Amino acid sequence: MNQMSTPPWRAKTITVKTVQSDVSIPTHRLSVYSLFTKYFSGKKKLGEGGNGAVHSYEYSVSKIVIAVKTASSGQRSAVEQLRDEIENFKHIGKHDHIVDMLTYCTSYGEPGNNAIFLELCDLGDLKAYADSCCEQEQAIGNPAQPLEITIWKLYKDIALGLNYLHNDLDHCYVHTDLKPGNILVSRPKYWSDADGLPLEPTFKITDFGPMTQYPLPRDAPHYKWAGTPEYAPPLSEQTPPLRPSVDIWGLGATIQFFALGHHPVQSRETCRALRRALGKDVPNSKQKRLWSTTYWRRQRPTMYRPLNVDVEELKGPWDLGRMQDDYEPYSSVLNREYKALWEKDSGSRITAKMLVKDVIPKMDRQIALLKSQEKE
Repeated sequence: MNQMSTPPWRAKTITVKTVQSDVSIPTHRLSVYSLFTKYFSGKKKLGEGGNGAVHSYEYSVSKIVIAVKTASSGQRSAVEQLRDEIENFKHIGKHDHIVDMLTYCTSYGEPGNNAIFLELCDLGDLKAYADSCCEQEQAIGNPAQPLEITIWKLYKDIALGLNYLHNDLDHCYVHTDLKPGNILVSRPKYWSDADGLPLEPTFKITDFGPMTQYPLPRDAPHYKWAGTPEYAPPLSEQTPPLRPSVDIWGLGATIQFFALGHHPVQSRETCRALRRALGKDVPNSKQKRLWSTTYWRRQRPTMYRPLNVDVEELKGPWDLGRMQDDYEPYSSVLNREYKALWEKDSGSRITAKMLVKDVIPKMDRQIALLKSQEKE
């Protein structure tokens, strides 16, 4: 980010980019709560997590819709994490594959209540977009799975976003919780709804509350990895300082979810069998709800699964409990580049810089090839 330019949240007006045009909003109509309630009306809840919620709001002047993130009421940790996220967004600045913070408010309703105003990504998070992809493909008689060109685009966009965080700022920053819920999806510029769901949308990283610097300053607190269990890196990488390699692992886990439609973890059946063989306890048939608790989610490790094998192999050697019968394997070229994200030795795992230098040119060639095949 250019240090001499005025940060967007301090400018007199904010430019909000939409599919059809760019719209300007006076900054104080967002940052001053009384003006915000005058000019904006709530539409719906977009999402909710342990620390807060995101709602959409419509601007009465231009009808543009933005997203507003607030902390869970009464939770001190949520308030502090939202405050951290505001500061983290300030460090990050703008990037094509980072969700854009428009501005923020420190007295949202009452003094001390923070809110972050964000661009709205109109296709939702990665899971919602994956569901839409499957519906669109199924409607035209294809297997209910994302197309390979879309997986390449996801891989490319998030690799670019991670390279920006890891290498292009004043310090290296680690997101620490890369997962489908923290990737948002937008239509390309000038895309029309009549064209259907875009196969090459823009993917953006969001949720920067738990972001950390690497290496940590001497006086900074050292926190263990505390992300989502289904996208957890190996145990050896969960102790501080958290390294950029955890984001690369998270990208691999996220791509697997997008391609296969299931969390990239060991199946319950295998977890149960292995624990019983070791004489350890497991939830019984009347305790199925225990599997959704944090403790039991952590007992099922994140695991690599290939994308270029058939259903029977996924269900057998690769321990995928259930899978649609008409699943079509992806190419070995895609699987080779995806597998590099899963190297168990963090020191040998591919980095974001290597992805940008060596892999993204291959991605561009594959995307161009797939486009040419569509036209034939």
